Amino acid sequence: MPYADNYGVKIFYIDEGEGPPIVLHHGLAGTHLDWIMYNDYIKALKDRYRLLAIDARGRGKSDKRYAPEEHSMKHYVGDVTAVLDAAGLDKAHFWGYSMGGRVGLATGKYAPDRFSSLVIGGSGLSEKDSEGEVEELKPYIRRYEEFLPIYKQGREAVTAYAKETRGEDVEGYAIERLLNADPRALLGY
Repeated sequence: MPYADNYGVKIFYIDEGEGPPIVLHHGLAGTHLDWIMYNDYIKALKDRYRLLAIDARGRGKSDKRYAPEEHSMKHYVGDVTAVLDAAGLDKAHFWGYSMGGRVGLATGKYAPDRFSSLVIGGSGLSEKDSEGEVEELKPYIRRYEEFLPIYKQGREAVTAYAKETRGEDVEGYAIERLLNADPRALLGY
């Protein structure tokens, strides 16, 4: 399993396919698996592109960081460029959704020379730490604060929570997604 190192923070990524490189960045509570489990973008594109799907800091198999100052857009862009470095790439295309789109927009500020193009979905242009964004994130903050005690209890509690909130037939991936999104890191964001 490949990892990149951004000044001591290990960032997990998968490297699939051949062709022009594209970095795939998930949304706020996602992981690299979002690019596989939802419409399997990896399978659909790996014959034509080299795909680098990452787990952002605090998510999935990447290192967890909880302090808000470790969740700036500059840090997230640094994580992405560390993945490029680890993969031996000077430049790539970038495709991000939601928070990943915001990271993509931030590459224009912090690393414009590393990306050939940006595909941004489900995100708008704003500074992460702006007053408006704090208001916009309040419902998520409450949800993660409420979920934190459940998350700390482990797999059984998270599975029961998922079934209670999403129905008995909730898919295994939805449960794994909850287990991979450490609410302490999301609150740090």
